[in-house]
Amino acid sequence: MSAAPSQGRFVFPSVGLALGAGLLLAESALIVRDFLGSFGGGGVWRQLVPSFAGYALAGATVDLLVQLVAPSRFRRSVVARGLPVLILAFVAQRTFGIASLAAYAAVPLSVVFAFASHVRWGRPMAAGLLALGLLPSLPPALPDTPPPAAEKTGTGPSVLLVVLDTMRRDHVSAYGYGRPTTPHFDAVVAKGVRFDRAYASSCWSVPSHAGLFTGLLSTKHGADFEHFFLDEGVDTLAELFAKNGWETAGFSGNPYIAHGTGLSRGFDRFDESWRPHVMRRWLVGEQIATRVLGTEHDKGGRRVVSAFQDWMAHRDRARPYFAFVNLLEAHAPYQDAPLAGKFTDPKLRPSDLERIGSVSHEAQWLGTKPGKEIFPATWDLLDGATASADDYLGQVLASVGDDVLVVVVSDHGDLVGEHGLWGHMTSLYDTLIHVPMTIMGPGVPHGIVTDPVSLLDVMPTVLGYAGIAPPAMDGLDLRGVIDGKQSMADRIVRAEHMRTDLATHLWSLNRPPAELRSIRARRAAAIGGFFKRIVAEDGEDDGFNLEEDPGEMNPMPGPATHLFTEVPKPPPPRGPARDLDPAQIDALKSLGYMR
Repeated sequence: MSAAPSQGRFVFPSVGLALGAGLLLAESALIVRDFLGSFGGGGVWRQLVPSFAGYALAGATVDLLVQLVAPSRFRRSVVARGLPVLILAFVAQRTFGIASLAAYAAVPLSVVFAFASHVRWGRPMAAGLLALGLLPSLPPALPDTPPPAAEKTGTGPSVLLVVLDTMRRDHVSAYGYGRPTTPHFDAVVAKGVRFDRAYASSCWSVPSHAGLFTGLLSTKHGADFEHFFLDEGVDTLAELFAKNGWETAGFSGNPYIAHGTGLSRGFDRFDESWRPHVMRRWLVGEQIATRVLGTEHDKGGRRVVSAFQDWMAHRDRARPYFAFVNLLEAHAPYQDAPLAGKFTDPKLRPSDLERIGSVSHEAQWLGTKPGKEIFPATWDLLDGATASADDYLGQVLASVGDDVLVVVVSDHGDLVGEHGLWGHMTSLYDTLIHVPMTIMGPGVPHGIVTDPVSLLDVMPTVLGYAGIAPPAMDGLDLRGVIDGKQSMADRIVRAEHMRTDLATHLWSLNRPPAELRSIRARRAAAIGGFFKRIVAEDGEDDGFNLEEDPGEMNPMPGPATHLFTEVPKPPPPRGPARDLDPAQIDALKSLGYMR
């Protein structure tokens, strides 16, 4: 170590730099292990370099400040000069997950390095501490099952399915919203078909994506909050495309849409683009650099787009492809999106927006009821998050040609205080399951479909355009409706939702037991004509006239709708239970799904 400074003089901030280097080394070793294979083109180093800069700047600055304010006897102490560095790193960390805990457990490594040249066995001790820090880290989940070998080379069109995760239909400008939130979605509508009455099969990501990929309701595919995983034994859209000679690739910004939940089945390549985003959250130095430099927020969409563009540039052009893209930017926390401030009041400071966004996000996982004073800014932030997702959609679309069949949907919406609720996973109101949906491409005319349709219809419809026979499913082929040759005006569409005890377990701090029982209950919805009926296992049976009461504020007795539906029962699991990996758990905590 450096010699003790003389009174009133500074020494080189070696302790701060050593602690910073040790923290970075401990964390990056964990992260490289967890994310190995998730990066391309030097992505790891692009993350670690700014993180190291943040550590070095903060560590050296705090070290010098301690020398300035502390008596000379404390300046000689590694603890006195180094402890504030560790405190700053801890405060700057936005999440404290398993990897962070492991990294902080390995912090003594930095002290060992500081003394390595003076303490016998210092370097072996450092290596041992690093190994201990690595123990809690788990490797990323591997693909469940490789896609089936193609029996032939595909001859139909390429297909692109984009999910604008959590995007509310009533905030999409193509449906009459007053702000220009979605110009790229609107451009797809201008070339293809807009579906005015499209419904998701559930109110949150896993069952809704599972429905997209299987054409089945939750009671048949089995993936919901009571069973996170899409088990074997159900044909997926990607598997059928792969089997018939299409190249398949998926790019997910949502940690639930991942290898570990079985939703990657059938893809030749599945890029969990949310993992690098979680890595940045784990790097304390990255958080310091972000806050000092004012770097814009991002939920992983930038990585989703770049990974998709890289795949498009190097894919097998002799084969058609099926590509799936999930963009999470419209999901809360709304302030963590590149264009979050696009529609906000310029008088509000970034700290105000961060506070308001945090309050609205906390309402989703704590069940609190924020005051109406935050509503205007929350709506503005939500619109900015919506615009962020649409901006990334535009970048994705710029990489594909006019000969591609493009489907753009939202998997569900988000409640912002309606019915006293925030977020999703709580109900089957139209705000959550009435979603935007559009299709354009070869053979698709321009028009508007006003008949009720379901996201379950996406799978049989795109298979029909591709010339692939679909298996038996709940969804219907919409090509006749799109061409105007068939009517489904009398159709009844359905949605289901299983229990959500884990997602709402902290709501018990802020909601009475009777209300919690209703929020957590299994429920089902049926929509036919302008009527809707919702039944739940707690005895709820409400009907709505959606033409006269689109906000579903004035329920009638459910039987008065003349629609039949019943409380859903999940099917038995088709395979053993699986655990989510630490990165998924940390990412889901940041989104409010777990605590």
